[in-house]
Amino acid sequence: MSSRRLREEREREIEAAYRRGYGEHPQEEWVGEVGLAAFADLVSSESNEAEAEEGPPRSSSTDACR
Repeated sequence: MSSRRLREEREREIEAAYRRGYGEHPQEEWVGEVGLAAFADLVSSESNEAEAEEGPPRSSSTDACR
C-alpha cells in the first residue's frame, strides 16, 4: 500500500474510534462550552499581548496629510 492509502486508513480508524467512544460516553454540552470559552479567552489574551509588544499603530504619511 502507498503511504497515502495507509494514512487515509489510519485516519478512518481514528475517526471510528472517536465515534465509538462518544457513542458509549457522550460528552455533556457544558464541557464543550467551557472548552470553547477557555480557548476564546486564550486567543484574546495572546492577541492583546501581541498588540502590546507591537506598540501603538503607526500613522502613514498619507494620514498626516488629511
